[in-house]
Amino acid sequence: MIWNLILNNYPDPGSADDFPFVSWLTRSVDWISFHPQDYRQSQSDILLTYSLSTLPPPKWKQFWSLKILPEARTIWFRFIYNKFHCNASISRFDPTVPTTCSLCHDPLEDINHLLIHCPFKWSAWHGVLSQFTPYLEFHPEDVESILRNLSRFDFVDNTRLLRICSHALLYIWRAHWCYVFDGTPFLPQQIVYIKSIPLKMTCGFHYFY
Repeated sequence: MIWNLILNNYPDPGSADDFPFVSWLTRSVDWISFHPQDYRQSQSDILLTYSLSTLPPPKWKQFWSLKILPEARTIWFRFIYNKFHCNASISRFDPTVPTTCSLCHDPLEDINHLLIHCPFKWSAWHGVLSQFTPYLEFHPEDVESILRNLSRFDFVDNTRLLRICSHALLYIWRAHWCYVFDGTPFLPQQIVYIKSIPLKMTCGFHYFY
């Protein structure tokens, strides 16, 4: 009997015909016009945000030559490429997660809002920059341009400005997730303290949590 099974000597009891079922599935106009490549592309556009940096080589050279904390450089690099988790991106994978900002309840918490444009985050940025350059007025769009394009400004030490912004970005990011995961209050006035630590290490400010 075993050899009969191996050699397939038993008569065929009959085969299942899947043609009616497949025909029913594929008879619609949508299926006829379906292309797997188009489907994969549509899904990747929905689930993933692709971002190519527009920084020219000299800017990248400047970025890698800055004397900043390694973790600050990592966060900054991820910001340039939009490789951050925020409610807007998480909700694409988990519809139960709202897109609203957990702090100010803005209807859309994208990456820029998460780290710069949220009033709580901007209060921290404003405190840092007003102590660094009290004679200049920065806006959220200016900080975004500094971080994404390494933009330069007149009447300021631009290298030091980049270093300060890199560390402010790191500490704001940390404070945000401390609030999300641990319930630690996000208090902008406690995030940074100018000139409390030598510039060589942290560009003149420290984070207390």
